[in-house]
Amino acid sequence: MNLEGGLLIDLYRDDNRVSRVEITSTRPFQAVNMLRDKSPDAALSAVSLMYNVCANAQAQAGLQACRQALGYKASKEVLLAQQWLVDLETLREHLWRISLEWPRFMGEGVSSRAVLLSLTMNSCRQALFSSEFPFALDAALKLNAKALGTQLEALQAFIEVEVLACPLSEWLDTTTTAEALLQWVNKRGSVAARLLSDVYEKSLMTIGNVEASYLPTLDQEALLQQFQSNDVNRFITEPIWKGKCYETTTLARHSEAPLLISMSMHFGTGLLTRLVAKLLAVVTLISKLKHDADTLIETAREMDVTFEVDGKKSWTGIGQVEAARGHLVHWVEIDSGKVSDYRILAPTEWNFHPQGIAAQGLKTLSADDDDELRRLAAYWINAIDPCVGYELRLH
Repeated sequence: MNLEGGLLIDLYRDDNRVSRVEITSTRPFQAVNMLRDKSPDAALSAVSLMYNVCANAQAQAGLQACRQALGYKASKEVLLAQQWLVDLETLREHLWRISLEWPRFMGEGVSSRAVLLSLTMNSCRQALFSSEFPFALDAALKLNAKALGTQLEALQAFIEVEVLACPLSEWLDTTTTAEALLQWVNKRGSVAARLLSDVYEKSLMTIGNVEASYLPTLDQEALLQQFQSNDVNRFITEPIWKGKCYETTTLARHSEAPLLISMSMHFGTGLLTRLVAKLLAVVTLISKLKHDADTLIETAREMDVTFEVDGKKSWTGIGQVEAARGHLVHWVEIDSGKVSDYRILAPTEWNFHPQGIAAQGLKTLSADDDDELRRLAAYWINAIDPCVGYELRLH
């Protein structure tokens, strides 16, 4: 079932400049009502089916919330394996954007090898948990080290051939500044290099450049108060944190990386810097996945579950996960062993808030005709990256 909804993005123009932006969400936030009266495990299984995009991250956030509410504790190996699947999913989402969306901006066809990304995801899940649901409260690690290693090798090869056109280690060692990145762009013919070259050649580097406000760490107690307040529906649909609207994008997550600091100095937080952030996320994630897989192989054992109940009838819990599009939060209330309330705050609600980074960047656009404005807007929307589809309307 797909209950994700979409975005309506309306651009209003004054002469050839965008003067006003309206973003309306059609996401059915009441969909979580179907989780009520389910057992925690049944609710977690349903959450993973409700979302086509980032299903693992959604299930992981829900699992964290239920664990906190019920007092479940899992072994560090299982926690690492579950986070590993979320990181792999994030990598897959970034690679889909680069492999499927970026060629279209240049009028190119997409690589047929991109379809292997979903197969890799499924194979890695099997290699860690066999046929069991990985995000159940009592999930047990069933590691197939050989299969996991084979899938990682194939994934790295895909990145090196299709995305970087060079070894991973070479890209990491040589592209640490904006100047070094430009040298890589000029020497390589990968899909990523071609798109960045196209952005350079058409002088689109700084479109959308506005002052960025990155989402800070959300205090658990303050966040719990928000979810238990009377205006919780407003908070999860148009979130404001301590009086301010923040972004939680790929750039926000990697903003302290030397390459992105250099890019921001040269091009601000506009289009080019954000495209490079997605590229950097890919190489960072594959490196992390390799490291964490080695750790799992060295220390893997069965899950040790403990369950502590404090004697109350009703418990609440919060789960916070870094998903592909940004910070994801789940809140659950469990009463007498059943879910009595459930809320989700997705990263799209931050990034595509009516006053958020997507709207701010769109307001900077100008174009001589509708086709050009649509192209520029599509560039910017893709760089911010909503977790749902959208319809762009010009007025």
